[in-house]
Amino acid sequence: MIYTLVKDVEETRVVTVLVEVIQFTNYEETFSKVRSSFSDYNCNICLDLSRVKFMDSLALGMLAPLLLFARRLGGDMVVVIKDPKISDLFAALHLNKVMKVFSSVDGAVAWFREKEEETDVSD
Repeated sequence: MIYTLVKDVEETRVVTVLVEVIQFTNYEETFSKVRSSFSDYNCNICLDLSRVKFMDSLALGMLAPLLLFARRLGGDMVVVIKDPKISDLFAALHLNKVMKVFSSVDGAVAWFREKEEETDVSD
């Protein structure tokens, strides 16, 4: 069973995945749990993977559809990663060029706040 913790911080929905391994045996359930946490009201998603120690290629593959879904709703999705091996993998696969990667939830929330303030100024 996959557990997630969902909370709203300012205008950002933080979805924390509470497992250490996301792989072929549980990536579909993880994807479903994360996807179900999206809402029309709050589509700025911070996917907190700070507890994750290992992700296989299927787990990495679930990130693009989640990002696209958030963007279709008018928002965005960022990822929080603390494990150096996963950070290195993101860099090697250039995933950090497709989506923002942060080392903390606070940094991700601050980025969304700044992005929102820029949008408010330009309106």
